[in-house]
Amino acid sequence: MIRCEQGVIKVDAPITMSSASVALQTGLKLITPEVHSVDLGSAGQPDSAALAVLFAWQRKAAEYGVRLQVRNAPPGLLSLGQLYGVNEVLPLA
Repeated sequence: MIRCEQGVIKVDAPITMSSASVALQTGLKLITPEVHSVDLGSAGQPDSAALAVLFAWQRKAAEYGVRLQVRNAPPGLLSLGQLYGVNEVLPLA
């Protein structure tokens, strides 16, 4: 579901309330100083739990002085980010 390739965390399944805990822990283990982005291109349609996971991953990356870029965010996640006013904070693109 979640793996790291060449500094990119790739998410291959939706992060939802039911999968958020596992996604959170998996991503936290993968984040190193070399990780620079998260690719959600194959993540399907995550729910609002994905935002919480992304924020936690962002905090972990910040410990290494890295700001993760979020790539290929699905439209539903972009809408949620806009609703909560966090698209620039994550940054969702």
